Parts: sequence; structure tokens; C-alpha cells
Amino acid sequence: MRILSGNSLSSSLRRYPARVLLVSSEGENVKSLLLSVPGLPEVVPGQFVMAWLPGHEEIPVSPSLQEGEILRLTIAAVGPTSRAFHKLGCGGRVLVRGPYGRGFVLHGLKRPLLMAGGYGIAPLAYAARRLLRNNSRPVIAIGGKTSRHVYLVDELVSLGSTEVYVYTEDGSAGRKGLVTSFLVEHDLSDIDGILACGPERMLYEIYKFVKRHGFAVKVQLSTERIIRCGIGVCGSCCLGSKLVCRDGPVFSLEELERTEFGRWSRDFSGRIVPVDH
Repeated sequence: MRILSGNSLSSSLRRYPARVLLVSSEGENVKSLLLSVPGLPEVVPGQFVMAWLPGHEEIPVSPSLQEGEILRLTIAAVGPTSRAFHKLGCGGRVLVRGPYGRGFVLHGLKRPLLMAGGYGIAPLAYAARRLLRNNSRPVIAIGGKTSRHVYLVDELVSLGSTEVYVYTEDGSAGRKGLVTSFLVEHDLSDIDGILACGPERMLYEIYKFVKRHGFAVKVQLSTERIIRCGIGVCGSCCLGSKLVCRDGPVFSLEELERTEFGRWSRDFSGRIVPVDH
């Protein structure tokens, strides 16, 4: 186990003051906070930061954009802390530390497939920007329960992502069905990688599809567990022998083998709960 000590530990725990420049609604229960965070190191798409609103808990957030000192956090209101973030307005103050974990490897990808479920689009929207800047031609598939649960679609199209496919469970936007339907409905012969972020049942379907069909491309799945410390100390985010905050959150298929991925997880109290299939 890698243990931080001395200056490396104090540096990893440094909090950077952030000021809210803009708040925008992205859809049902999701808002983006555009922050000015001077001094924050570069965040690789798929890495996360710990965002703290004093008086509330810290929460892990994978940014949906970083340009210089500008950082965008796209946050779903799923609990009291995230709802408190939603109440912030321009000029509001928060504290950010990080970045932490391992993000997506984008180098060498020319025609990757980016698959997002719900607010899993956040780190993939950031990755898409980087890929397009490097003359890659990403294909993007976004899924949600309804038209109110698909996010950042217009932004991705405006960036030049002409191949953006939307799936909704009720058919209120795009094609009716799950985003994983894309895998069987489209020719994947020119795809040279898959990057995915979303509910674990979605990620597990991608995992099974690739294994079943022997799809010979690099697959990177951004997993989710309860993250408290962010630096690999508390152990609350364990996934097999790995810690999501330190060794992930992005993992390859091989790294997820022989773990509980796709079968069970732990809730905030540490109790084992099944992954909903």
C-alpha cells in the first residue's frame, strides 16, 4: 500500500479557495458551478477533487471542465451536501483539494466511444474536449431515464461532436432504450477504445459485452464507491484489493476481474448492498 508522508501528504491535503463565477442548470436535479480556483493543479479527465462547503461534508466530484484556473463542477442533488451546493450563487465560496485518483488515458485514441449514463457525462464531457483538441473523432452515447436526465448534449454538439447519440428509457429524447443498446445497434469496427462512466449496472453490461464478444480495444470504466478521505487512508472505497480513490476511479477490465464489481457494493454505513441489475 502506498502511504503518503511529509511534504507529499501536506501537499495532497491542501485546500484551494474557490469562487463561484456562474451557476447553470443542466437538467433535472443537476447544476454546474463554474469556479475560479487559482493554483489548483491540472486535473486529468476522470480524476476527481474533494469539494467542501464549510458547515457540510466534503464530496468527491469529477470535473466536467478545466481551463487554466477555471474549474467546472457538475453536481447532482442527491443528498443534503449536494443540495447545499445547488443553493450557491455567483460569488459563493467553496474549498477544493486534489486532484486525486487515476483518470482516463486519452493518448493515442483516434476514434473512441464515450458512453455516459446520467450525470456520468461530466468527466466524459471534459474528456471529449481534450480529445477533440487533439484531433480525435470521439463517438458519444448518452443515456438517461427521460429527456430531463440527459445532460450537456447541446454543449457537446457545439464543440463539433457531430456523432452524439441519445438514449432515454421512456423514449422522450433520442432513441428509446438503454445507452448500452448502442453496442449492438452500431458498427464498432473502427472504434479504438471505450471510455464509460455511469451507474454500475450500465458499466457491468459494457464489461460483459466486451468479454462476451472478445472486443479487442482498451476499455476504461469509471467506477463509483463511497469516498471520504480521497487519499487512500480510510478504506471506505475498497473494491476488491483496490481503493477507488487511489487506484481508480478509472479501471481497465482486467483490473476489475476477481473483484465484487457488478455484484455488490457498500452503502455509506459500510453495509453490503447488491448492485441493481
